[in-house]
Amino acid sequence: MFAQQFKKIGLGGGFILGFFLNFALVLLALLGKNPLGSFQLAYVFLFFVLAMVGTLKYFRDYKNAGILRTLQGISFASTVGFVGIILYLLGIYTLFTLNTDVFALYSNEVKLSIERMVEMAGEEVTKEALEELKTLKVTTIVWSEAKKLILVNLVFSLLIGVAFRKTSS
Repeated sequence: MFAQQFKKIGLGGGFILGFFLNFALVLLALLGKNPLGSFQLAYVFLFFVLAMVGTLKYFRDYKNAGILRTLQGISFASTVGFVGIILYLLGIYTLFTLNTDVFALYSNEVKLSIERMVEMAGEEVTKEALEELKTLKVTTIVWSEAKKLILVNLVFSLLIGVAFRKTSS
């Protein structure tokens, strides 16, 4: 019984998270903003928390008689997060592959930030970074985002899983 609910509710919450992350990604791209810019972390954190909390609360209160063990909460939250991450990374790859303007916008923003670091890192390091930027690929961007999102998922899964535990009514 638990395994069926786990799959159904955990994966459903992950699909909802992935939908909202990709919706924000496309919306920012349509508005001409860099979808992976500084605003990205804000909406990623917001959607992660809302999806994880909503899924855990729904399972705890409506499907599991008001009880949620710590490991159940952590596993639910991490499932929601990982499914959402996979869908989001697919969205990033698709958007950057199909829309070269968004990729160029991202590359230009990275180039500007590299040029600003001349004072801190020195001219030689900056030149090396600019050379590496010329070989930037979409897969490199996706891998960079994946590492960041997996870390966010693990931290939020632990915090939210522990915070929403409830052992008795």
